[in-house]
Amino acid sequence: MKRRVAARRAGVHAAAMFVGGAVLLSGAYGSGPALLSAAPLTASVANVSPAVAAAVSVQAQSDSAVEPAEKATPVGLTTRIDPAFVDIAAIGATSTIERLGTLRDGRLETPNDFMKVGWWSGGVVPGEPGPAVLAGHLDSVQGPAIFARLSQLKPDDLIRIARKDGVVITFSVTRIDRYPKDRFPAVSVYGPTTEPELRLITCGGSFDRKVHSYNDNTVVYARLVPTIVST
Repeated sequence: MKRRVAARRAGVHAAAMFVGGAVLLSGAYGSGPALLSAAPLTASVANVSPAVAAAVSVQAQSDSAVEPAEKATPVGLTTRIDPAFVDIAAIGATSTIERLGTLRDGRLETPNDFMKVGWWSGGVVPGEPGPAVLAGHLDSVQGPAIFARLSQLKPDDLIRIARKDGVVITFSVTRIDRYPKDRFPAVSVYGPTTEPELRLITCGGSFDRKVHSYNDNTVVYARLVPTIVST
């Protein structure tokens, strides 16, 4: 499929379509090439409540040595509460989370702020069975963005997500892949799963100056770490 690029505000839309109820992304999450900083990237968390930020910190201390189980169960969400905050300590990335929808032509919205992470609100809530989708920019014309170091993640690195009610859910990275956008494996990335999983998506590969887009997508796969309850 011929790639289309359309500017929206300060960002670049991701090309998307719906097949069998799953969103298939093959879009750009970076607007231009930039040198990647080795320093941790920390987004502003001014809009997240102190209680949510504190919950992430407490959870980080309790699950720092937790090994993922062979099979995790859903966290038992009784209501659909949005994720509010994400912390990826291994790459120094923290961000409040904004909702992402789809445009009238089926394309997925991208985060308005290059240092913010977006959650596809039409899909799975983190912690429910299936792959919840978080997307972020790789860079901007001003430099590295929130997911500039996403490809540096390694298996067993932890990703913590706090809901708006302060509940913290932890995922463990299982693998990191990079795909050409014209051969994006939508079924394996977005297909249904019986367990709660997470997908983090950004751009990757070389930058095509003719179309102002990267040629690849980096996808991080992660699975839920079961909550350990003390007795």
